[in-house]
Amino acid sequence: MRNTLWIGIATSLFLTTSACKSDRERTEERVDEQVDQAQERLNTQRADIRDDLTDREPAATTPTTPATPTPAAPTTPTAPGMDEDMDRGDTATSDRASYKAELRARLAKVDARIDELEARADQASKDTAARLRQSRDKLAESLDKAEDQADSGWEKFKSDVSTGFDTLERELDEAIK
Repeated sequence: MRNTLWIGIATSLFLTTSACKSDRERTEERVDEQVDQAQERLNTQRADIRDDLTDREPAATTPTTPATPTPAAPTTPTAPGMDEDMDRGDTATSDRASYKAELRARLAKVDARIDELEARADQASKDTAARLRQSRDKLAESLDKAEDQADSGWEKFKSDVSTGFDTLERELDEAIK
């Protein structure tokens, strides 16, 4: 009887201790989950960057030969410099797309660093990470509005966004020290 009692107590202790996870295991699981989420966000941003870059490249077309010859389009006289203005428009669009891709890459780096800060155990780091994530989200919204910017306001927009990124990165550097 005594042996049965001791076996029952030992079994219940074994089952109880194996069912309870330590705080360390829970923290590790939480950190692993945060890392997975950060990687997912990073992959999404990389896909966005790839999409932006492919949007910039002209679509490959297969040459087709018309069944019947088409008459040449009549040429219309253009004002001097008109072709140059059209080329500048293409260049401006290309510059905007490359600037946006560059900023998306910076955004991905900022995300990774915020996630690193957020994974720390102290509450101050978590609070700072939350505040910096809000700033990051505002910059991302501005970046999404890049196409809506008029040519006249483009340089100011670029300056404001670059300043915002510089400030955010400086604050991250200070917080991660």
